[in-house]
Amino acid sequence: EHIQPYNSTDSVYGIIVQLPLPKHIRPWIIMDAINPKKDVDGLTSHNLRHVYENDEIILPATTKGIFTLLQHYNIPLLGKHVVVVGRSSLVGKPTALACINRNATVTVCHSHTKDLASVTRTADILIVAVGQPHLIKEDYIQKGCIVVDVGITVQENNTVAGDALMSSLSEKATAVSPVPGGVGPMTIVSLFENLLQAYKLQ
Repeated sequence: EHIQPYNSTDSVYGIIVQLPLPKHIRPWIIMDAINPKKDVDGLTSHNLRHVYENDEIILPATTKGIFTLLQHYNIPLLGKHVVVVGRSSLVGKPTALACINRNATVTVCHSHTKDLASVTRTADILIVAVGQPHLIKEDYIQKGCIVVDVGITVQENNTVAGDALMSSLSEKATAVSPVPGGVGPMTIVSLFENLLQAYKLQ
C-alpha cells in the first residue's frame, strides 16, 4: 500500500525499504513490490536475476561498494580466488555471483563450513560479511591476501568492530578495509550511483 503510489509517481526515481523489517513481514514480498527501475538497493528478484544471468542492470549497493573499493586500489578480480564468508541474500550471495561474473573463482563459506581457516587461507581476496566481531585473524589468511571486511557490530561498550581483527592481519595482508570507514561509505555512494542509474532507466 505504501510502495505502490511511489512506483507510479514520475517525480520519484528511487525507492529503498530499510531492512531488516519486523519479523512478521516477509521482506521479499515487500522488496518485489518495488518497480525494478526504482530499486536503488538492487534487491528485487528482477534485478537479482539479471545478476544471476550476468546481465547486471542495478547491482546490490554493498556489492557495488566492494567493487568500487577494489577498483580504486587497482585490485582485479579476474582469475583470482575469492572466498566469501557469509551467504546472506543482502551481501554474500549477490557478491559471490557478481565476482563470478567478473571471472573470479569463488568459494562461499558459512556457519556449517568445516575448518573455516583452511578455506580462507586459500583466498587471494577474502570478503567477510557475517557480523561476528574479529572472526578473521592472522592464521585465517595467506600472505598477500586482500581482506574486504563488510561486517559491522556495535559492541557492549558502544565501540564498532568488524569481522576481521585488523591489528593481527597487518603483517600478512596486502590490504584490509577498515571498519568503520571502508565498505560502509562505499555502500552509501553506491546507493546514489544506483539512483542516477535508476533515473536514466526511467
